[in-house]
Amino acid sequence: TDISEDALRSARENAKRNHVDIAFCESDLLKNVEGRFNVLVSNILAAPLLRLLPDLPSVLYPGAHVVLSGLLATQQETIRSALIHLGFTVTNQSVMGEWVGMEAVWPTTEKSGMEMGNSSTSRAKSASSKETKQ
Repeated sequence: TDISEDALRSARENAKRNHVDIAFCESDLLKNVEGRFNVLVSNILAAPLLRLLPDLPSVLYPGAHVVLSGLLATQQETIRSALIHLGFTVTNQSVMGEWVGMEAVWPTTEKSGMEMGNSSTSRAKSASSKETKQ
C-alpha cells in the first residue's frame, strides 16, 4: 500500500521486472488492507510507522516477519521499544550512515499477539509523542 499513485506505479514496474506477483493498493497506512500476511515490508519514517504499529497484529499471521526501513538512526530505539512493547521480537538491526533497517517477528501464538497488540496501543502512541518532541 501507499498513498502515492506514483510510488505504486514504480512498485508495480519493479515487481514486474523481478517476476514477483504482488497485489498493490492505494491506502493510508492499513485503511484499505484486507487479509493477513506472513511478511510485511515498510519504508516509512518513524512518526507514521508508530501510528501503524498497533494495527499490525490485525493483518499478520502468527510468526509473520516485519521488515522496516526508512528509519533515521536517531529513531532506532523509539521504534525498537515500540515493537517490543507490542509483543514483537526484534531479530536484526542494520545501520547504514544515518539510516536504519530493522527486522522483527510477530509471536507464533494468536492469543499472546492479540492481547499484547490491544493492550499496547497507548504505549506506542506515547513513544510517538516522545519522538515528536525530540
